[in-house]
Amino acid sequence: MSRDSVHAIAQGRVWTGRAALDNGLVDALGGLDRALASAANLTDLEEYRITTYPKVKDPLQQLVEELLGEENVRAEVMLQSELGEWYPYYRHFKQIQDSKGAQARLPFIVPFN
Repeated sequence: MSRDSVHAIAQGRVWTGRAALDNGLVDALGGLDRALASAANLTDLEEYRITTYPKVKDPLQQLVEELLGEENVRAEVMLQSELGEWYPYYRHFKQIQDSKGAQARLPFIVPFN
């Protein structure tokens, strides 16, 4: 389609896949895999690879890195040294900040030793 033809139909609006197909704005419906295969076919590529960004770590890997991460341990020790007796309050507020979803909290901190 020419630019003017597309502009006459689309005009910057967002279309569903089916409506875009019905209006001639797309050649076919499909997902990312189909689009990549089509692009590879158009350029005569037989092999290609994709990379997804940002790379998201799975929760277990993230937990292990946080528990074993030397840099994190060093930073926590320095922070604990700097804050002294105020460190438990910092940890409490950090846990609140990092928590997701609904929370039920006591109006005081219960120390567990």
